Amino acid sequence: PEKEEGDPDLDGFIGADLLRFFCVTLDYDAGEIVFSATAPEPRAPIHRLPMRKQIPLGFPLVEGLVNGEKKITMMIDTGSPFPIVCPLTLIENDRAFSVVPVVKSLGTFMTWPGTTATHNYRALTETIRIGDPIFPGLTLDFAELPGPFSLSLVGYEFLKYFITIMDFPRGELIWIPKSGGLPKSAESSGMAARKQEGRLIVRGLWPGSPADRCGIRLGDEIIRIDGRNTGTLSRREIDGYLSSDLGNGLELELTSGDGLRKVLLRNEK
Repeated sequence: PEKEEGDPDLDGFIGADLLRFFCVTLDYDAGEIVFSATAPEPRAPIHRLPMRKQIPLGFPLVEGLVNGEKKITMMIDTGSPFPIVCPLTLIENDRAFSVVPVVKSLGTFMTWPGTTATHNYRALTETIRIGDPIFPGLTLDFAELPGPFSLSLVGYEFLKYFITIMDFPRGELIWIPKSGGLPKSAESSGMAARKQEGRLIVRGLWPGSPADRCGIRLGDEIIRIDGRNTGTLSRREIDGYLSSDLGNGLELELTSGDGLRKVLLRNEK
């Protein structure tokens, strides 16, 4: 697909040929990336796990275990806005996911340049183990990934719960959990939307989600989110609203075949 409105304009990438000399610390809350010769002395509690480099491109990789039996190799992808995304072929061809609750999307949530899939899947796991830490009740998303990224991806929506230290020279990843707690699968809006010619259009829905229950459909245009005009919102702000926990509800004003209407998305009680 073509570049979407709201995508960041980049002049280049910092690659493995440079990163391999450094210990890199990511702190999303502080908005900082720190390059150092050695890892800072982390405070407890911390999680340490082996990190290896994908050959030949050098992406940082860690190993995970789903439901105590399915091994998956995951790339730390700081540019991905999603939590954990696995290749679409994995869920379509692997029996390990035939016994867990799986939902097929209407439209798409996750696409990359060069991919053509018209749907995604979401599976609720009992546990995901990454190194020593075990995360109960997380969801895995499944999407068609571009050729070089045929591995599973660990992105921002997972990494934001930690200060992440990637010690490239020593081949070690360190996670320091933040005070807000570890990742959990809270019910969000269950929809994805992207700007097209200045209009914010619904392009993905999870069946049974708050958005689906409120009668939102693919192609609807969202005019306001919690009173804010969507024309003034960045892609990160839009994704933040639509992926956040609906503890206090989320009010949308939108247009569809039924005209202009307002809906309030809430968790099921």
